[in-house]
Amino acid sequence: MIKRLVPALMALLACGCSLADPATPDPRTRAHGEDKFDRDSRAEYTVYGVMEHWAVERGALTGFGPAHHEVLIRTGPAFADGWVETSTKQADDGGLVLRFADNGNYYLLGFRDDDAPEPRGERNLQIYRNVNGTFMEVATADVVWPRGTQHTVRFEAQGPVLRAYLDGRLQASWTDLSPPLPAGGFGVRHYGADDAWTTRFDLFRWREVPR
Repeated sequence: MIKRLVPALMALLACGCSLADPATPDPRTRAHGEDKFDRDSRAEYTVYGVMEHWAVERGALTGFGPAHHEVLIRTGPAFADGWVETSTKQADDGGLVLRFADNGNYYLLGFRDDDAPEPRGERNLQIYRNVNGTFMEVATADVVWPRGTQHTVRFEAQGPVLRAYLDGRLQASWTDLSPPLPAGGFGVRHYGADDAWTTRFDLFRWREVPR
């Protein structure tokens, strides 16, 4: 058996490939999971706002209507370092939340498609630091995102560094030079000025990756 494994191992090392299966979770991972919204899972989240602004139907979580930073936080787990992501094809003003302590203290990645109300369609990805209820925009990225096209948005925290990705490509990053927010909850967010504002979350994933 060993004699048969050695040539294969040498070939693997020669090509510079990793011995680890890329689909294998990082061994440091703690909290991780996925919600495909194939059932009404809203009871697994804590709502900071009005639950009536959220619905699970046709395989998606939808935030809709007039709302001022409505937040759904996954009940139970919390972490400092890791990422959350969603897949979506319609976003007037959605968001991903990390290190949530309460409604006035968390990091936010706002995301919008190109057909979002002005000027949001030109600010597709925006990282915010919310401290004591005051939002400070710290990084922005304008990307090509026609409404109806599916994209995956990821928000990542690693120590003082926050990063925003679209379809696996880094689009914006920022380092919090003040004391970074501590470990906290994570979830999704919806903002709407009137009844027409809608954001669709086709799935929600999270993974803690301690340093």
